[in-house]
Amino acid sequence: MPDFPDLLDKAVPPVLTTPYLWPETKWIYSGSYVTQTYNFPNKAIFIPFGFQETISVSQLGWWNGSSVAGNADIGIYDIKGNRILSTGSFACSGTSALQVINITNTLLVPAHYFLAFVMDNASANICCQSAFSTAPSMWGWCEMSSAFPLPATATLIKLSTINYFPMVYMALKDVL
Repeated sequence: MPDFPDLLDKAVPPVLTTPYLWPETKWIYSGSYVTQTYNFPNKAIFIPFGFQETISVSQLGWWNGSSVAGNADIGIYDIKGNRILSTGSFACSGTSALQVINITNTLLVPAHYFLAFVMDNASANICCQSAFSTAPSMWGWCEMSSAFPLPATATLIKLSTINYFPMVYMALKDVL
């Protein structure tokens, strides 16, 4: 398992997207969004995040690029690689558009988690921001091959080189 940056001292924003899971690290990526072919068919990318208070997740999604193809799955895992929730396989739809999947409101207690994303093909494009190739692995990003659809238990390994942040999405709210 990777080491985590200290993520639990952040306030809960209404929406989290990559790479804004860590706003203090904005220097590590460029300021422009691009469309990138998803070069990792069936390989899930696990992006760490955490909170200091209980939150509710109501939507998950991703930004499709200039061409769409195949299916995607997005979900949340605990630190040990146990799936908490997943949207299941969804057909990618809408070019250069946010694809939002409504889910049953799910409570997440203060802890570290992974937001997982996978596509079943290498033909689709996804919106992303470029990054230094080592940045995601420095922040504890992980991967799992042969992970479509997202499995109940993930075998996480440190992310190999990736030079962009796929733009994924979570809608959140505080729980009083």
